[in-house]
Amino acid sequence: MIRRRAKDIRQLLQQSKLGSMRERTEQLQLWQRLWHQSVPADLAPFCRCTAVSQGVLKVAVASAAWIPRLRMLEPHLIDYFNQFLEQPVHAMEIKVDPGLSRAR
Repeated sequence: MIRRRAKDIRQLLQQSKLGSMRERTEQLQLWQRLWHQSVPADLAPFCRCTAVSQGVLKVAVASAAWIPRLRMLEPHLIDYFNQFLEQPVHAMEIKVDPGLSRAR
């Protein structure tokens, strides 16, 4: 009879779907924290960071009216995110999500 060493619960969680979901949640929390620290308070309720993927900071806005203001902040936002993320950000993609205005 072969006795196998019992795996640690942390090891099991990391190898499961729960582990990948936890990692994704932690990433989203980090992005949201960085977003709220870098965006002016009067703008924050109308936009949010939805992802950082392949060097692109993805942002949703409640209305197209906020896009010019975010474009002016783009260099600052990219620099700020690059201070904290392992993968560098080089661009920002903005999409309108009318659901954001209802979620407030």
